[in-house]
Amino acid sequence: MTVIEPNKQNSFWVLPIVGMAAIFIILAVSGVYFYNQNVELRHAAADLSQKVETLQVANAEYKNKLYTLLEGVSVEAFVAKYQLVKEKNPQYLEGKAISLIHY
Repeated sequence: MTVIEPNKQNSFWVLPIVGMAAIFIILAVSGVYFYNQNVELRHAAADLSQKVETLQVANAEYKNKLYTLLEGVSVEAFVAKYQLVKEKNPQYLEGKAISLIHY
């Protein structure tokens, strides 16, 4: 009776080749994942910078409105109108704020 044995040298190279293929697949999938995260982060940063620009424009508009409202107001005239007196030794309120937000 003839017994045929498979070539045992092939089994020696199978494990490293499968391991390298698995590492390559893991690296490829993680590369795509990290690229996707990078693109999402860039889009989020672009959206936030656009929001900052719109808020800066709105802030400038509000400052312009405030300055136009206060343009004709004189401090001396306001003090004379309401008979205010300048305090020589003002005492300011001090307090310690309790933070309700925990980081």
